[in-house]
Amino acid sequence: MKLYLDGKGIWIWAIRDCIPNGIPMDIADRLAGNGFSHAVVKIANGTNVPGVDYQGVTETRMLCTRLRERGIRVYGFQYVLGVNPVAEAQVAAAIVEEWELDGLHADMEGEFDTTIEQFNPITIANKAAKADLYCKTLRNLLPNTPLGLASYRYWQSHPYFPWQIRKYFNVDVPQVYWIPSLNPGWQVQESYRQFHLLPLILPFSPIGSAYGTATPAQIIEFLNVSKSLPGVTGASIWELGRMDKYYPYLYQSLKFYSWPVAQPPPPEPSQENTVVDKSEYLPEDIYLVNGAVITGANTSGILLDIPNIPAIAKVVKFRVITVVTKVGAFVGISNGNTTLGSRFRLVSQPQVASPELSPDIRDDRQGSVLLTSPNKVYFQWDAKGGQIKYWIIVQGYEY
Repeated sequence: MKLYLDGKGIWIWAIRDCIPNGIPMDIADRLAGNGFSHAVVKIANGTNVPGVDYQGVTETRMLCTRLRERGIRVYGFQYVLGVNPVAEAQVAAAIVEEWELDGLHADMEGEFDTTIEQFNPITIANKAAKADLYCKTLRNLLPNTPLGLASYRYWQSHPYFPWQIRKYFNVDVPQVYWIPSLNPGWQVQESYRQFHLLPLILPFSPIGSAYGTATPAQIIEFLNVSKSLPGVTGASIWELGRMDKYYPYLYQSLKFYSWPVAQPPPPEPSQENTVVDKSEYLPEDIYLVNGAVITGANTSGILLDIPNIPAIAKVVKFRVITVVTKVGAFVGISNGNTTLGSRFRLVSQPQVASPELSPDIRDDRQGSVLLTSPNKVYFQWDAKGGQIKYWIIVQGYEY
């Protein structure tokens, strides 16, 4: 099982605070252009999805999808509460599978730890049992998915944390948050040393801090020392939204830091790799929708009928035009598989709002979409509290 945590990564918690303007498409494009190989995105807090009060499922999922489109590996992360271990594991596993994420990091901290001052054998045993139940359930649900344990940097300072749960994980992802200290290099070396004293040695991919008193030089030191440790092929930084909003000067040290990685192998074939034998363009375009206005949202999708297309058609060539009153609004057509990771999905999301819904300010794109069943395709949208005016035009088909 390849982890693909090579190179430099970034954690994303507060999407709305990420430059530029909290727009998922542009955030992903920015990170891809700045050489990030992987991102870890907040997807749940306990059973709450996506686990951040002021952002919704739609933009979180869209960000994950766009990141993968741009060649960035995406891990979700869940803050585990242990209130209902089975339900929390089920929620996380469902998102990983439905969103086609590359893996999951479980953020497990104080809810499962006991300080020396609070020492109580029964409490320790109960917390360990909850942690084991969550991890065991998660692994059973995701038997072939890379899982990372994101917890304390020094296990020796947390002797009553149930470190035995590491047997369910593929990689240690310790939180080496050195602030307010000034020695990130020493701290990541010490974390590495302690984890390599444990009977089970896992790959090591540390998280550094880009907030508070951290400096650009400290971030570079953290990454350089991490890169020098035997067997360490990648590291990541917490967290893009807070950094962009409060410490934007720290991003430059990450933007220009180079940690080259080998390209991963191509994905296994799936229905998204559908092969078609012939293509046909229609003598004239068919307007499925001609300038309709919609509000609200339906990201699960409704089925649209496609007339005048033969039943043997596997893929339809569409043109989609949209005008929106709110930036972030979008329409999409697909086969019902909500990943954007292939050419068989078409999303139109204007980056400029048009309060009067003027067609002069529009997003106009063409693409191919795999059909759900003969003559049917899914239509999805989110107006972000505003309005969308849109056109869906059929131009041809493949079979």
